[in-house]
Amino acid sequence: MTLKWVWNDGLRVAKNEKKMSLLKAGQVFDAARAPADTVVYAQPTRTQQLVRVHDLEYIRDVLDGRQANGFGNSDATATAHALYSSGVMIRAVREALDAPEVVVCAPVSGFHHAHYAEAQGFCTFNGLLVAVAAARLMDRVPKVLIIDGDGHYGNGTDEIITRLGLEGIVNLTHWSARGTALDQNTWEHQIRGMLANRDWDLVLYQAGADAHVDDPYGEGYLTNDDWEARDRLVFSYCHARNFPLVFNLAGGYNADKTIMLHCHTVRTARHIYHLPRQVRHVHVGA
Repeated sequence: MTLKWVWNDGLRVAKNEKKMSLLKAGQVFDAARAPADTVVYAQPTRTQQLVRVHDLEYIRDVLDGRQANGFGNSDATATAHALYSSGVMIRAVREALDAPEVVVCAPVSGFHHAHYAEAQGFCTFNGLLVAVAAARLMDRVPKVLIIDGDGHYGNGTDEIITRLGLEGIVNLTHWSARGTALDQNTWEHQIRGMLANRDWDLVLYQAGADAHVDDPYGEGYLTNDDWEARDRLVFSYCHARNFPLVFNLAGGYNADKTIMLHCHTVRTARHIYHLPRQVRHVHVGA
């Protein structure tokens, strides 16, 4: 068994790009991927997929540059990146459902602040819910859990769920850390309640790097030990219960430290799922 990555080469951006949210997909994919890993390629998401959770006029205005994307501009690179990212999530969910014993990594971010008709906080389209909606049309995910480990509250995810009444269509639970000062014990309590005592048809885990105490945005609450414990808890419970699992990157803005944190999450997944590792070791810095 190998770690499965879902990827699109459109996620690579120019080397002179300074936005961490755009850079890190390619950097993590290159740094954390092992030769034995499986790579599956995804198509960018289409308007007919986005419209299941977003306003059609909003989608058209963003794509045509009349309304700002999550970066507050109409930059074509950032908008295209959002389409590739959501497309990766759609394919990642499909791969996880087809082989629940395999953990799937979608090295993408920029989702949980995206509202029904508004972009916020580097998030243009809510790829989490776009992917759930795509799977739901196939009647494959009646019970879905989204664990949002980002340092910030997933306000866009909650707004779309409430506006569209998604909880009445699918048994969807969205848990967001909301920047609360959570430690290992609190995470253990929360994760145990969500994963150990219920059955899920799909788990989406946002392993946000901005939850680390060193993140410059100041919302982080996890020490190095807390960080590893958080990831270990999620992966251990999902592996033990054979829940289809997709994990993605989410926030993180501390340059190389962010890349190391994301790579460490991948390394923890390898350990829990007994997967081949890279030759070099990636450690969480002090």
